[in-house]
Amino acid sequence: MKKTILLLLFICTCFEGIATHTKGGWMYYEYLGPGIQNPAHLRYKIGMNFYIDCPSTIIENSYNFSIFQGAPPYTFIVDANVVLGTTIIRQNCNSTNCYPCISIIPTICYKILNYETIVELAPSANGYIVAKQRCCRINNISNLQPPSNEIGATLMINIPGTVSGLPNAFNNTSPNYVFKDTSIVCAENLFSLSFAATDADGDSLVYSFCDAYTGGTPTNPDPNTTSTPPFTTVSYLAPFSGTNPLGAGVIINRQTGVISGIAPAAGEYVVTICVGEYRNGIRFAESRKELHLKITPCIPVAATLNPDFLTCGDLNLSFFNQTDNPSIQNWYWNFGDPASGTNDSSILQTPSHSFTTPGVYTIKLIVNRGLSCVDSATQVVSVFPGFFPGFEALAPFCVGQPVLFSDTTRTNFGSINQWFWNFGDPNTLADTSLLQNPTYTYANVGTYTVKLFSSNSLGCRDSVERQVVISPIPILNLLSASSTYCALDSLVLTATGIGNFSWAPGTNILNANTATPTVFPSVPTTYVVTLENMGCTSKDSLTLTPLNDLTNNITALPAQICEGDTLTLTGSSNKPNASWQWAPTSLVASPNTAITLAYPTITSTIFLQTRWGNNCIANASIQIPVTPLATPNAGPDVNFCLGQTPVPLSASGGTTYNWSPAAGLNNTNIANPIASPASTTTYVVSVGVNGCSRTRNDTVVVTVRNKPLVQLTNDTLICVPDTLQVNASGSGTYLWSPNYMINDVNTQNPLVSPNVPTWYRLRHTDIFGCFIEDSLFVD
Repeated sequence: MKKTILLLLFICTCFEGIATHTKGGWMYYEYLGPGIQNPAHLRYKIGMNFYIDCPSTIIENSYNFSIFQGAPPYTFIVDANVVLGTTIIRQNCNSTNCYPCISIIPTICYKILNYETIVELAPSANGYIVAKQRCCRINNISNLQPPSNEIGATLMINIPGTVSGLPNAFNNTSPNYVFKDTSIVCAENLFSLSFAATDADGDSLVYSFCDAYTGGTPTNPDPNTTSTPPFTTVSYLAPFSGTNPLGAGVIINRQTGVISGIAPAAGEYVVTICVGEYRNGIRFAESRKELHLKITPCIPVAATLNPDFLTCGDLNLSFFNQTDNPSIQNWYWNFGDPASGTNDSSILQTPSHSFTTPGVYTIKLIVNRGLSCVDSATQVVSVFPGFFPGFEALAPFCVGQPVLFSDTTRTNFGSINQWFWNFGDPNTLADTSLLQNPTYTYANVGTYTVKLFSSNSLGCRDSVERQVVISPIPILNLLSASSTYCALDSLVLTATGIGNFSWAPGTNILNANTATPTVFPSVPTTYVVTLENMGCTSKDSLTLTPLNDLTNNITALPAQICEGDTLTLTGSSNKPNASWQWAPTSLVASPNTAITLAYPTITSTIFLQTRWGNNCIANASIQIPVTPLATPNAGPDVNFCLGQTPVPLSASGGTTYNWSPAAGLNNTNIANPIASPASTTTYVVSVGVNGCSRTRNDTVVVTVRNKPLVQLTNDTLICVPDTLQVNASGSGTYLWSPNYMINDVNTQNPLVSPNVPTWYRLRHTDIFGCFIEDSLFVD
């Protein structure tokens, strides 16, 4: 009897109320071309298959597919309503005619529910995520934390956007899974089941176990809009996990999608398969299929051979029936190696055979030969000793820098023709490659286990793994910046960081292997600093331009000032960040800034020294002409006698004059006006010089005096030659006229002896210059 691979796929994703019939499922899409409503959009058919138990009678006729942007922050786009399409009931054969050599044949029945819709989406570099959530799963799932009947599920799929190297990645149809859902898996027995998918675009498919997602909750079993990605993974019950859903005895072939090994104990297990799509060596899309795998406590009588019989080490190979059943009473082996003579067959339960030469052999196992429940199996065995997988990882092993992986696999037969790399990065599913010598860039520090699966053209395949330690990029801070510097100086550059420093070029530099080298380039030079730590490097650079001709200049506005004015001096240089020194410091307000106020009182020369670095110095000077202000002199105070001649005033010391008050002056804008005030007045004269707006003042007092009083002897008669003494009163000076027969014209009481009648006139002047005149007649 031909051997039977026994598998039961209970994949029922029934989203009914809060019923616990959810069993798994998957989503898919097909690119249909440009949009019809909007030709600039992309048109896709999107569908979902999921399963419910046959006893279930509640079937929902529509759902929403929630569509999100395919990268953080996963912006919600739209809810697309979908309606129920086909419903298919599938049931296995449970007759002993179908399984004569197996006990406890279960009845397997489920309903396949299909929902489809067509959407038009705008082109997006990040692509899209389409998802649907529901609750709840069945109770007592063997590999999930209890209570499993309160755990929901999320079915989702990625539609790719613009992928680097694949600008038309959006033009894609997801893989199509093959339905193999009515097989039986016997607990703790060998099984093999293919989850292979086909791809309409001819893309390479890579399979792996991955985490299942939670979804709706008992209080919100059918969310109208799916929660925003990333989705939460279910909690597995140790020792199971998303990448180890059936225990250590079951593996998945990443190239074929076949899961095989020794089944775990009887129960129901959540298994999720992720299928990565590769095009031109680039992983650009992924689809997921979740299923509930039911393991039954049955024991088959079967001849089960390792489907991958291959020896690539030596010519010896051991054999055993992979289905261990106490009902098996005998074994017959034929090794297909007639050149080995009598050793070509064996009746041992676990024989070994040494093949005569390398080659391909067909072996056969018959169990219970001659009995009623007999089974047989044949299998091709490849014997090609001398296959040695290997690889090297080439430094640097640094975050953000590509690591080159070089295949070193050797084979004595055939040629190496397939490679599958898993770079062990838990932060992404895109950590695989089919290239022989790929590169991979790690985004985080850590120790990663890299595994290479390689095979040759004869079918030999093996794996090898190594750990790669990814170190952080050293943090380099270049504290110095690109600049111009004094060519007569040297300059200390400063960088900080942990590791080993090196600077280039090595000319005109001291201590080039330190964080603080001294440089003195004679021509413009770009210095590159490299910081190395644990094989990882960081670089930075700066450019130094030597300055050989430091110059400076002084600008003064205005060019000439008046005594007492301030002046703005502006220093300039071909190196603006130089230091400044004005001299003499007593004439400037800020001797160490480029711009300062100066206040020379006389014509002065001011110097500016500009210094840049230690040895670059430039000097400049400027002479500031200063116009002196006036030196006013209003003249001495004067007296003015009322009714007499006005007094002249006389100012000096400048070129312009202005008198105040104006009362009593014949002209206020000349140096020597005539004053005749009505009362004593203090006159102020403002004296200026040409070109200066400021003036200086002086004062003069004009005192107004009254005429003096005088009394004379009355007119009189004398006899000749008598003499008469004339008497006058008052202090001051006296002047008599005429000078006739008078002894003294300047005395107060002169003697007169006229011979003829004479009028004598007296001018009496007081101490202030005021005078009065009177006369007497001497007959």
